[in-house]
Amino acid sequence: MSQSQSIANYPVQVGYVAAEAAPLESGDRYRPRSKTLPLPFLGPTLLAGVSWVDGGMPALTDTAFAMLTLFCIVYLINEFVKFPRRFGIGGVVLFGGVLIWFCHDYMVNWFGREFAGSSISAKVVAKSAFCHMLFIFSASIGLLLPYGRWLERLLLRVPEPPSSNVYFLLMVGTFLVGMIPYVFFNSEPFYLAIYHQIVSGRNATSSGWLVGRSGNLNYNWGGYIDQLFNIGDLSAIVAGFYALLIARSLWGKLIAWSIWLLQLLLAVGTGTRGKVIAIVVPVIALVYIKNQAIALAMNRRLSTRAYIMTTLLFLAMLATVQFQGEFRNKGYAGADLATVAVFKVAGNHMFSEGLRGYAMVPDDHDFFYNSFPGEMVIRPIPDVIYWFLLHPIPRALWPTKPIDPVYAWYNGVAMGAGIASSEGTTVSQGIVGHFYFRYGLPGVIQGGILFGLLLIISERTLMRTGGRAMGMMVSLGLATWVFRCFRNLTYMELYAFLIGMALMSLLVLCLRPFFSEQG
Repeated sequence: MSQSQSIANYPVQVGYVAAEAAPLESGDRYRPRSKTLPLPFLGPTLLAGVSWVDGGMPALTDTAFAMLTLFCIVYLINEFVKFPRRFGIGGVVLFGGVLIWFCHDYMVNWFGREFAGSSISAKVVAKSAFCHMLFIFSASIGLLLPYGRWLERLLLRVPEPPSSNVYFLLMVGTFLVGMIPYVFFNSEPFYLAIYHQIVSGRNATSSGWLVGRSGNLNYNWGGYIDQLFNIGDLSAIVAGFYALLIARSLWGKLIAWSIWLLQLLLAVGTGTRGKVIAIVVPVIALVYIKNQAIALAMNRRLSTRAYIMTTLLFLAMLATVQFQGEFRNKGYAGADLATVAVFKVAGNHMFSEGLRGYAMVPDDHDFFYNSFPGEMVIRPIPDVIYWFLLHPIPRALWPTKPIDPVYAWYNGVAMGAGIASSEGTTVSQGIVGHFYFRYGLPGVIQGGILFGLLLIISERTLMRTGGRAMGMMVSLGLATWVFRCFRNLTYMELYAFLIGMALMSLLVLCLRPFFSEQG
C-alpha cells in the first residue's frame, strides 16, 4: 500500500505515515535535539542574576528578557521546521509557552518600566526574572533526558478501538455523559440550562442548578457532578480526533464538529480559560500533524497549509480566551466585541502573578519547606508525587484532607487579606513561583527539569504511537496539561483526562468482541 493510499483508505494511519513511512533525509527517522540546546539560556539567566544581586538594574533585566524572547522565537521556528522529523510537540509547548505566558507579560508590563513609586521594586522583578530563566534553562535540560520510558509504555497501553464505529460510540457516549448534569441536576429544561451556561460567564444567570461546589474546597458530594462536565470536555477532544482522523462520511464529520463546538461554547461559558485551552490545543496540534503527514506522504518537506491553519486556529483561540478574560465576570449576553484586545495581556500574566510572593519570600516569610538542612533539595519531586496521589481523594469523604499551605497563604497575600485563605478567589503563583515559594532555587531547578521531562515523554509517546488515534490523544492530552501548568501546577485537568481515558479504555475492551477490526 502506498503512503497516499494509506491516508485515503484509513485516516488513523496519518501519524504512522509521518513518523515511520515517509522518507526522511539521510535515512533518519528521528532528528534528536542538540546537546547544546540549554546553553543559550545561560546568558539571560546570568544577566538577570547579576541584576538581582546588584539590587535590580532594569536595563540589565530588560536585556535578559529580550535575549530570552529572541532565543525562544528562534527555537520555536526551528521546532516547526524540524517537526516532520521528530514530531517535536515538547519543544513547541516549552518555547511557545514561555513566549505566551512569560515573555508577553514581561514585554507588555515591565520592559522599560519606571519603578519610581511602584509597589513592586526593580529588585523583585529581577529576582523573578532570574528564577524564571533558571526554570527555563532547567526545562531545556529536561527536554534532552532519556528517562521515563516506563511512562511512555504505560501511556501506549491505552487500547485502540477496533473500528471507526467504536470511535463514534465513544464520542457520543462521553458526550451524553457530559450532558447528564443539564438533564438531571438542573430545574430548568436542559436546553435552557445549556443556553444559560454558555452566556453566563462566572455570574450565572441561571439559578436552576440543584448541586454545586461548597467553595474552592469541595465538602459537598454534589460538587463531584463537576467530573461529568469534565467527561463532556473529553468528548470534545474525542470529537476533534474523530472528525480529523476517523470519520469518512460528511454526516460523521458534522456530528463530531457539532459536539466539539457545543462543548467549546460551554467551556467558554464557565469563564475558565484552562477548559478552552484543553479543548482547542489538541485539535490545533492534530491539524498541524495531519497536514504535515500528508505533505510528507506526497514527498514534500513542509506543509504550507499546516502553518496557515494552525496559525488561524491559534489566533481564534487567543481571541476566545481574551474575550473570556474581559467578560467572564460580567456575562457574555451584552458583550461588546470591539472592546476585546486580542494581543493585550488579560489574565495570562504568569510572570507578574507571583511578584508579591517573590517580594516576601524568603525575607518576610521563609521558604515553606525549609525546616531542616537539605529539605528544599530532597522534597520537591516527592511532594509532586504526594499531591498527585492525594488530590483525587474526595474531600467529602475525608473532610480533614490536608490543604496546601502555600495555596492558602498566597490567596491571602494576593487579595490583601494578610491571612491564609483557602476559600474564595484562587490566585495563581505561576509554575515557577510554585516551586520557588516552597523550595527555593533547588525547587526551581528540579521543577524545571521535571517540566521538560514530561514534555519529552509526551513527544516520544507521540512518535511511538504508530498512528493510533488513541495513543496520539493521550500524548497530546499530556502535552496540553503541561502547557496549562505554566499557570500553576494543578492536577484538576489531568485527573479529568485520566478518568475519561480510563473509562474509554474500559468501553473499548467491552465493545471489542462485537465489532470487527476496522469495520
